[in-house]
Amino acid sequence: MISGINQIIPFAEFLALEELESLPIIDVPLNDSVASGDYRMVVITAAVGKSIYDQSYWLGFDEITFSFAN
Repeated sequence: MISGINQIIPFAEFLALEELESLPIIDVPLNDSVASGDYRMVVITAAVGKSIYDQSYWLGFDEITFSFAN
């Protein structure tokens, strides 16, 4: 799923991380409808029930830039 500019797409609402050995984050089939170019993925972690729109609730933040060429 590709988001629009400034659009938030929840990955998961609750994960019991202590029960996971691995967590696949990106498994997105990309086809010719996705324009070639540079993209950025941002991950924000917040406590359950807290808004990710309020930075004071952020427990973690990371981002990665990647390129897609079709």
